[in-house]
Amino acid sequence: MFITFFLTVLFLMTISLFTSVLTVIFRDFQLIINSAMRLLFFVSGAVIDVTANENSILTKLFKLNPFVYLVEGFRDALLSREWFFEKTWWTIYFF
Repeated sequence: MFITFFLTVLFLMTISLFTSVLTVIFRDFQLIINSAMRLLFFVSGAVIDVTANENSILTKLFKLNPFVYLVEGFRDALLSREWFFEKTWWTIYFF
């Protein structure tokens, strides 16, 4: 769980630094960020379990989202499903 928390903080810091630079240059980018965050909440797996059907095309598309890795990492840690190093390819893809 500590590794997932560290990765979440690191990921959110990089996203915030990148978007803060773009917001200074392009003022309307803040509206785009608000809309994108609302959309990412619903497609990140926070509302639905994206790993319920592994063979689905929709599941494979959801796994392209890096937030799904973080949400599933916290679910795995809190529900004792599996360790983070059991998903080596998904961890490499996240980085």
